[in-house]
Amino acid sequence: MRFDGDEVGPTHRRRRPPPNGYVIQDGGLFPHLSARDNVTLMARHRGWDAARIQLRVDELVALTRFPADALARFRSSCRVASASASA
Repeated sequence: MRFDGDEVGPTHRRRRPPPNGYVIQDGGLFPHLSARDNVTLMARHRGWDAARIQLRVDELVALTRFPADALARFRSSCRVASASASA
């Protein structure tokens, strides 16, 4: 089977990430993780390197005007930017 010109199937599943973001909210947030770790969860799962993740976090902090230091302090009660982090 082909999708957008690329072969897809069970063995090709990880090679092509889905073209959309993934939103983790409410019950899907991990209470033991910081807000930053919850926001970057899918990016880390997809294998983004630390520099790329930090660049995206910086973009989202600027976009949302959420205090960067708060991402490390707040736990899962914070949902800021999780929809966009891995998009």
